Amino acid sequence: FGDAYRSRKEELEETIRRKKMEKAERIKRKEDQVETFETMDESFAELAHLLQFRDKEQERVKKSEARKGGTLTQDEMEMDAWDKEMKTYLFERKVKATDRTKTPEEIAAAEAERLHALESKRLARMAGDFLSEDEFSDISDEEDDDGGRRKKKRRRRRKDDNEKK
Repeated sequence: FGDAYRSRKEELEETIRRKKMEKAERIKRKEDQVETFETMDESFAELAHLLQFRDKEQERVKKSEARKGGTLTQDEMEMDAWDKEMKTYLFERKVKATDRTKTPEEIAAAEAERLHALESKRLARMAGDFLSEDEFSDISDEEDDDGGRRKKKRRRRRKDDNEKK
């Protein structure tokens, strides 16, 4: 029992030692990384002084003066024309996608299907089978030219008929 206890205790101590070493290594790596970044920042500051950045405002003023004076080179004139054309495209209205144009066969098939549906409604009406109010008429909302007056009149007539019964 004593040996097992010692081996368990030794395992725990070994795990603790290993974890402490890993933690120390992580801290050391982080310190090295921070130090590297600081040296890089210092060297960049030295390089930034050596770089010469152009003044865009000054270039724009020089270009506008050259344009007014007519001393632009051929390349600059071409670039100006290109810039103007691109700006017109920028503000141009975007075209939206439309539905695909149907082939004559597809149009004929759709029309045949519509006519078949209308015929089946007609036959159902002749047989006296009215399943819902929508099936009383062959006229759809799209084909109703008088602003829906027919539908309103039909509803009124049905309402009046129902009240009489």
